[in-house]
Amino acid sequence: GGDTAGIRSQIIDGESGFIVSTPAAAAAATVRLFMDPALRQRIGKNAHERVKDLFLMPRYILEHARLYSEVAG
Repeated sequence: GGDTAGIRSQIIDGESGFIVSTPAAAAAATVRLFMDPALRQRIGKNAHERVKDLFLMPRYILEHARLYSEVAG
């Protein structure tokens, strides 16, 4: 992903993806993933878990339910 605030909140560099600031760096990260199946597997698994845990609707629903529960007492 490009080195912007939104992407930095979504990707942990080298763990759930790569944060790059140039086209050449994006190409290098892509080639690295193509050449290393174990890295590709690990990055993919970590990215999937991160999205599932932090960015899908069930998380937001649970957060709202907790908030409403706290407010209701």
